[in-house]
Amino acid sequence: MMPAVDVIDASLFEPGTLVVFCDGGLANRVNALLGGLVLARHLGLAPKVCWPRNNRCGAAFGQIFGLSIPVHEVRLQDLVPHQRRLQLWLHENDVGFTDPIAPLRRFGSLAAVPSLLEGDARTVLYCENAVLPWLPAAEVDAALARLHIRDELVAQARRLIDLHAQGPYVGIHLRATDFTSPPPTEPMLAAVQAQRESRFFVCSDDPELEARFAAFPNVFLHPKTAVVQKRVDGPWRAPVTDSDGLPYGSNIDRGAASVVEAAVDLLLLAASRPLKTSNSSFLALAGLLRRSGALASRLPLHLAANGPEEPAPPPPPDPATTQREVIEVLDLMRPLHMVTDVKVRIGGDADGGYVMPSLALKSTAVLSIGIGDQVSFDAELADRGAIVQQYDHTIPGAPREHDNFRYHKLGWGPEDEGELRSLHTMMQGMDWSQARHAILKFDTEGAEWACLTEARSEDLARFAVIAGEFHGLHNLAQRSSLELIRSVFAKLNRTHAPVHLHANNATGIRLVQGVPVPPLVEITFVRRNLVVLAGHSNEPIPGPLDRPNMTDRPDICLRPF
Repeated sequence: MMPAVDVIDASLFEPGTLVVFCDGGLANRVNALLGGLVLARHLGLAPKVCWPRNNRCGAAFGQIFGLSIPVHEVRLQDLVPHQRRLQLWLHENDVGFTDPIAPLRRFGSLAAVPSLLEGDARTVLYCENAVLPWLPAAEVDAALARLHIRDELVAQARRLIDLHAQGPYVGIHLRATDFTSPPPTEPMLAAVQAQRESRFFVCSDDPELEARFAAFPNVFLHPKTAVVQKRVDGPWRAPVTDSDGLPYGSNIDRGAASVVEAAVDLLLLAASRPLKTSNSSFLALAGLLRRSGALASRLPLHLAANGPEEPAPPPPPDPATTQREVIEVLDLMRPLHMVTDVKVRIGGDADGGYVMPSLALKSTAVLSIGIGDQVSFDAELADRGAIVQQYDHTIPGAPREHDNFRYHKLGWGPEDEGELRSLHTMMQGMDWSQARHAILKFDTEGAEWACLTEARSEDLARFAVIAGEFHGLHNLAQRSSLELIRSVFAKLNRTHAPVHLHANNATGIRLVQGVPVPPLVEITFVRRNLVVLAGHSNEPIPGPLDRPNMTDRPDICLRPF
């Protein structure tokens, strides 16, 4: 891994330079490269690459790509002392830059970007791990071809295809480190078994999973010499300290050899007809490679599909859960007692009000997702000076105006698609340089599970308070639902603690494996480093600050919690 850089090559700051900073996994780095190359060409700047080797990607740039371009192996934090020489175009700032950051995600077209350069001779530092949707597709495709994945890697993929495929094949992406919850292994095994006339390639970084698929004669894999390791004992998504000494939300250590072999997997997946198994950037990049034609002269053309990914086959029957498992999941939302703070109610006395730690009253930045016609919560915080970013694509417009409201007719989705935006994208519209005690509040009628599954732990950790309605808890009887709900609550509990629970009385209560469960609950989480916690709360549920959501019926009593 790269050590700290004491002296940075001065050529990195030459006038007329656009520095493309690439970090994260392989796909995120390629996304940064594509956007940076397009923007450099459009602005007439000379591109240079920063490509640090770390636990997220241990391979050097030249081990993957044949593009002749200046490459520096400096870390983002190594550039902080030189920020006066840089114009910052970053999707986030977690290393201590103090200069303003140009929020490229706010722009709607490439034509709007040059205005940022007027009168500024500094080097541009570009760090954006998604391909911005307003970049022209033809220019992105051209940049992808220009990168030129190394000939020996393409040759490895070609040999495997010639040896095992001899015609079109289906790609199944199941790389464990690309999923925020367990990959859909069982449905994919069922698909392979049911479609024995079809040829499948399984893209994985888990030797045990690969062994299960290798038993089928209609499956081929890419034999690995290196596998992704865990930095510490524990789950893949455990928060760790990365190789640069910074907090990181994934427990991974991708050595150079494993990344190079992953690049071959990427090519094999790109040459297939892939199933839609996830929203991962790795699978999306394979789709971009396939559709762009960047590999047209180097891999068999007849294996590429012109249409979108095929939907995954229906899953096999969902096995039942146990009472113990249901109770274990419910324990993840059981409120803890705050020693150093008290609760307050923010918002109206019916649906739309939330009980929160009093530190929420000091918030200057609120992300409110799913507002409907009820904005009493937003208004109370806006009256106190908070800037409230409101998102709801189901209403014709904001239900009321306020100088501190910023309404967007967009909804929350696991990724940017159509009228939906991911949490990460929504956060780009917030002024984090001025944010204090930031709040995430949501009521999205069940969409929260998929959205929180795909949300980055490091993004969630930036909010002091997270509060929302969680729908469908009666589905804990189904194993797939229980695993989904458990993974979301486990993710939230890594950085935040539940401190308030209230059942929405609109849906009553259900028995799930003999356990009384409200299908719809409101939960407030506070970031663990902001309060002192001491065991589970003894406060009754509902508590003195709670109000029935439906005023014509009694509140639901959850004293067993």
